[in-house]
Amino acid sequence: MDLTFDIGDPQAPRGHALLYFRSPDGRKIMATYLIALPIVIEPTKYVPPIFAGRLPAAVEKVTATALPPLPEEVESYEHLRRLAEARHDDLIDGGEVAPEQLDRLLYGAQEAAHEYAQLYQRYIERLPEPAREPEPDEDQVRYLLMSERERLEELSRLTGTLRYAVEGRDSRLMAETVRRMQMLARYLPEKYRVNELIAAAQEPGERGTRLSALFLDRSFKLCNERYEELPALEQQIRELQGT
Repeated sequence: MDLTFDIGDPQAPRGHALLYFRSPDGRKIMATYLIALPIVIEPTKYVPPIFAGRLPAAVEKVTATALPPLPEEVESYEHLRRLAEARHDDLIDGGEVAPEQLDRLLYGAQEAAHEYAQLYQRYIERLPEPAREPEPDEDQVRYLLMSERERLEELSRLTGTLRYAVEGRDSRLMAETVRRMQMLARYLPEKYRVNELIAAAQEPGERGTRLSALFLDRSFKLCNERYEELPALEQQIRELQGT
């Protein structure tokens, strides 16, 4: 059975829909409500074992239903459409069936429910997998647990590694060390100017060595609250940065 959607998208069904049939003369509208179940129901779980084996294969698993099973006459098509829009339901045209053809109405509703469930299942299977939260980096956890002084000591050690990589032109070690220093910078206040230190430590030659050493010295003096020694260091940093 091909379902015609008056409201909704057959490629992305909502899982609930108003289904209607029109009488051949167009005067009567019979409707039911389709539900594609998000969780499959196994009726055999809810009946005594002695009766479970007598259930027909068709009801071993229920993926969709039409309520009421036999479509009922409703006020008008316009009324159904307003309901669908207000409830955010799909609205589906089941075609022409005479009101007295109860078997066709009953069968048509069940067939539509089955087809609607298949459309819904195909849509669900196409949904992208939710993005997984990345697991915390081992260094990230370690930096989080460190005291501020320990973070500065780790920064000093990484600066030495970065200078070694720069002078040895080891691009792989440089990239990895910079990544770890940038991660560590997230756990240090801006007053330490870690990003400027990282930039200085990547500069080859004596100027890079001297400038990164001055930034480290400045950070430890800040941490130790030796503020009176900072102006001289700041002056040396400005002079080196200006050359």
